[in-house]
Amino acid sequence: MNFLGLGSRLEDKKSREIVFELAYEQGKAIAETIRCHIYKEDDTLFLLAMKLISKEEFEEMGSSSK
Repeated sequence: MNFLGLGSRLEDKKSREIVFELAYEQGKAIAETIRCHIYKEDDTLFLLAMKLISKEEFEEMGSSSK
């Protein structure tokens, strides 16, 4: 749901404040989820992939995506 779009349409100041606060909290939660996702990729997934995939396999994957 687009809380920012909804909040800007509300005439009641208190309702607008509540909706904007929800939008802010939702934005913080999304940013934290993305931050954790990137951390897991960088510090777990990619390191493990580098150990398990040979240089030849890695190059083959790169050439097959073109």
